[in-house]
Amino acid sequence: QAYKVNCILVKDFSRFGRSSIEVEYFTQQIFPLYNVRFISVSDNYDSNEHKGDTGGLEVSFKYLVNEYYSRDISVKVKTAIYTKMQRGEYKTNNYAYGYLSDKDGNQVIDESVADIVRLIFDLTIEGKSSAYITKVLYDMNIPTPAQHMASMGKPVCDASKMKHWRNSTISQMVRNETYMGMYVMRKQAVCDVGSRHIINRDESEWIKIPNHHPAIVSEEVFLKANKVKQTRKMPTRKKHTYPLRGKVKCGCCHYAMYYKRSQNPKYWCRYTLLDKNEPCYDMRISEVQLHSAVFDVLRCGSDSLQKYCK
Repeated sequence: QAYKVNCILVKDFSRFGRSSIEVEYFTQQIFPLYNVRFISVSDNYDSNEHKGDTGGLEVSFKYLVNEYYSRDISVKVKTAIYTKMQRGEYKTNNYAYGYLSDKDGNQVIDESVADIVRLIFDLTIEGKSSAYITKVLYDMNIPTPAQHMASMGKPVCDASKMKHWRNSTISQMVRNETYMGMYVMRKQAVCDVGSRHIINRDESEWIKIPNHHPAIVSEEVFLKANKVKQTRKMPTRKKHTYPLRGKVKCGCCHYAMYYKRSQNPKYWCRYTLLDKNEPCYDMRISEVQLHSAVFDVLRCGSDSLQKYCK
């Protein structure tokens, strides 16, 4: 540990945390363990004055009050947002690719990329697969949605890692009713207050309002593209599961590698298949090599991985 922090000063307990269990865990166990002083000004609390005790029932009660207050506020905010969604008045800064917000926050067409959206729908109607469309966009040197957002100055996690179109992106765009002017909200939900775990709602719970904003494609084009997509849909296959699913990631592009079953099973980086200049283009590592690498790291440390990096 660096031990660079020896005192934490907050206005009140609620500014440090709203979970009574977590706040108490830090103030009563973590901070004393690392000799960190904790001061809450409005609550007149100084950990130096409560060494060896918990601060009494009053402090614990404040933890609980802050937690229930936070939950109550969360419910009220969600109710207000839900009411706005039902009226089609709720606005977001994160519109779908092909749209942006005007000075009043209204959803308008982004003309700089609208033709790309139309091209995707046209190619789908022609019966082209998502893989074929991603290759067309790559050959045309079209920036991905993440790169487009970054070029507009919008916050993106890391656009440099999202420079390749993905088949799943094309499929999601074709299914997105937003492109025919439909207002769609409440597609996802947070499991609990303060949680980062998000689940998808059933479509019956979504809020939909037709003709809410300018459409990039007509309803006829949208329905035709999705009908073609359904006819091309492969029969439902049994989900391909294996112990390391999603855990083996490429060291170059950082995307999960695909497990290819064969006589000699391999992990395969498919994300950069369109770009031969990428260092991980068509990179494959056998299951035997992977297991050897894991055991070498456990035995000799991460430096032993050098012989596997080719």
